[in-house]
Amino acid sequence: MVGVEVWEQAGPQESEDLAENRKVGEGILRNLPPRLPARTQIEITFFMSETGLLTVHATGPGLDTDLHFDLQIGDLDGAGMEKARQSVAHYQVSG
Repeated sequence: MVGVEVWEQAGPQESEDLAENRKVGEGILRNLPPRLPARTQIEITFFMSETGLLTVHATGPGLDTDLHFDLQIGDLDGAGMEKARQSVAHYQVSG
């Protein structure tokens, strides 16, 4: 099992400190092979629609399972939504 948490910037400054951000969702990638090699990369992709729906998809090479969930991100005006969409487009995450 691999847990996936999604956090968003809560203040005016970008920060990697979780205390300065807020958790907006989570999911678990289940049914992984029992002997998954160390440092197996899990690919996580993000896509945010124009309405603030954030789609999260996680999978890995050779895995028979994946994780897919949607989060509705609110409290953003038009400019804030576009900035968030551009930020999401730049992230690549691997474990």
